[in-house]
Amino acid sequence: MANVCPIPTDSYKVGFIGAGKMAESIARGVVKSGILPASRIRTAHSGSARRTAFESIGVTVFDNNSQVVEDSDVIIFSVKPQVVKNVVSQLKPILSEKQLLVSVAAGVKLKDLQEWAGQGRFIRVMPNTPSAVGEAATVITLGEKATTEDGELISQLFGAIGKVWKADEKLFDAVTGLRHVPSLMFLKLHLLSLNLMPISAPVTSCLLSPLGDLSS
Repeated sequence: MANVCPIPTDSYKVGFIGAGKMAESIARGVVKSGILPASRIRTAHSGSARRTAFESIGVTVFDNNSQVVEDSDVIIFSVKPQVVKNVVSQLKPILSEKQLLVSVAAGVKLKDLQEWAGQGRFIRVMPNTPSAVGEAATVITLGEKATTEDGELISQLFGAIGKVWKADEKLFDAVTGLRHVPSLMFLKLHLLSLNLMPISAPVTSCLLSPLGDLSS
């Protein structure tokens, strides 16, 4: 992956495609934690209520998604699963492999996301509902051209709203079913009950630590 342009960690900008509650929760967590100043976050929306919600944090709110893409290094698709194909496809002509793409759309696989975007520098992320209160259990998986550094950057961002683990995409269906479960313990117990991980010391360690690997 020597030809992948690194994201400038000291100056990168994050753009949210979709200005709903999930995007707002992530933005608020990132700003509150000090990981990123609000001046380096942007989104777009035409409704006054959603614009006000983001502007109250200090986030730049544009009129359309194209402006967000053109002014962002990391682009987070935070839209409903049923519209993510159209949204990504419409923006495909202006997406660059210099940008890191992220999706939080439940149930939408990396293979499809990469096809719609025309590139493999994509990371799929699954945070659950408690992200609104900073207690999310977030699982991430990297696309074919996403680098280790890309994964670390996204883990840091989503670490602002809770704990983060890396996992094989095959485990995401189990995680998706738990998006509205408020406790990390339920997530751990459920994955164990589905035999998705062995009960062993290494697994116990990974469950209790951020950036553990659920596929170990």
